[in-house]
Amino acid sequence: MVKIYLDASDIRLFIKDNKILVRKKITKDEARPYQDIVAEDDLHVIAGAKLTKSDYLITLDKKHLLKEEVRRLVKPLKIVNPEQYLKGLV
Repeated sequence: MVKIYLDASDIRLFIKDNKILVRKKITKDEARPYQDIVAEDDLHVIAGAKLTKSDYLITLDKKHLLKEEVRRLVKPLKIVNPEQYLKGLV
């Protein structure tokens, strides 16, 4: 695995150049619909992806987010690991 190290200004520029939507805050009310799907610590992740109408949620969290049951319950959002996402691009 190759790690890429970027400073904050590089990350901001990447987000801007690629028109990536970033939610700075998810309210408890916005996260509430997902409380029966994932652990409380992960509510903001699922809620943010759903609220921004993301096609993909890319994560390494095998324990909580990459579970088949979670994937099924949040469709059409696709939860994948980075390898799965990159393989889909080629």
